[in-house]
Amino acid sequence: MTNNTLIPGWLFIIILSIGSGILIPLLLQFNFWSLITGFLIFIGGVMILLSVSYKLFKKKRR
Repeated sequence: MTNNTLIPGWLFIIILSIGSGILIPLLLQFNFWSLITGFLIFIGGVMILLSVSYKLFKKKRR
């Protein structure tokens, strides 16, 4: 994993998960299961974002 790529892979995954977490309920017109699925995918993307940024922050502080 290099820092000079245009969009890093993990950032793409995070954007994809957060975007699909918002888009799935919109496309399925807010029925119960699409809201739950979208919410879980959204939370997953946020958790990945937090863990990755924490690792990068720890690496920079050394």
